[in-house]
Amino acid sequence: MKRSLIAELFATSWLFAQGAGQRAASPMSVCELVMHRLEYNGKIVTVRGEVKASQHGIWLESECASSLVTKGVTWPNAVFLRYPSTKSRIEADRADFSIDWGAEEKITAQIDRLGFDPTSDQLFETVTGLFRTYPDLQDRVSPNIQIAPRGGFGPDGYFPAQLIIKTRLAPEVIHGKPGKE
Repeated sequence: MKRSLIAELFATSWLFAQGAGQRAASPMSVCELVMHRLEYNGKIVTVRGEVKASQHGIWLESECASSLVTKGVTWPNAVFLRYPSTKSRIEADRADFSIDWGAEEKITAQIDRLGFDPTSDQLFETVTGLFRTYPDLQDRVSPNIQIAPRGGFGPDGYFPAQLIIKTRLAPEVIHGKPGKE
């Protein structure tokens, strides 16, 4: 009996160790992703950042020590988020996977349970998806045009890259934005 219990514990700990070795790598930061954008272009990545939104879309952003600059135009430390489309005429918007809408609903419900208020709170998420950037991003800027000097992703080409969402995980709400009373 004692011997089988020890064997069972050994087998369980061995299986646990094997599973731990196969766990997904920690998510990278938005900063790392933007700075190494060419290396990750066209790959499935996992990234964590603050979720921001406007009437024009949603994105992940981070505060970084430096920013991507091309021909004098500074890009935001942010990645535009979009859902997959198999019908888009724009190749960078297409993905060969579909979103699990049931999982999306669960994440949205979890954020609601956390009491997220977009007017006063910060929301952080981990997002896995297909990363896209333009290899010729430096040629997609017009520093002399004040209205829209960038030709990237999202509204007005504002973002240096986009992530086509496959899954969203681990929402964290920080109540009260820094500097707000």
